[in-house]
Amino acid sequence: MFQQLLIFLVLIEALLACIPTQQIEPPTEAPFPCNVCSKIYNSGCQGFGLPSASNWCSTAAQVPVSYTLGVGPSEASSLPDVCSSQFTCPAGTFIKVTLINGVTVISGNTNGAPQVVYCFETGAYAATWWVHIDDDDHSYDISSIECKNL
Repeated sequence: MFQQLLIFLVLIEALLACIPTQQIEPPTEAPFPCNVCSKIYNSGCQGFGLPSASNWCSTAAQVPVSYTLGVGPSEASSLPDVCSSQFTCPAGTFIKVTLINGVTVISGNTNGAPQVVYCFETGAYAATWWVHIDDDDHSYDISSIECKNL
C-alpha cells in the first residue's frame, strides 16, 4: 500500500511540475564590418505593429540586413573599399528611402529586385550612403532606409 501511495504521489508531482517552455530568440543582425560608414538601416524600427498598426517598419534583423566591406556592387562602379548591402523587404512592406536632405522620401525598387545601398569608405564621398533605384536607373545620396508597412 505504501509503495502504491508513493508511486501515486510521484505521478501527481510529475503532472503538476512546471513544464519548461522553449525560448525563441528574436532574429539578430550580422556583425557590421565597415569602418568609416555607419549602419544605414533605420535603427528606430521596432517591428510589426509598433509603434502602431498603421505606422511601423521591420527591424534590420527581420529584413534581414547584412553589410559587406570590399569591392562594391556594379552600381558603385565596382570600386574597392565600399560598404554595401542588398536586401529585399518582407511581404507587406515597401522600401522607404529618406534622402540626405532629410525631407524627401522616395520608394525604393518596385520591380522586385533586391535593394542595393552602398557607401564609400574613402575618397571625396566617404561615409555618404547611396541607394540605386532600378526603376529610374539613378543613385541618390540618402540618410536612412527602411522596410515600411504598406
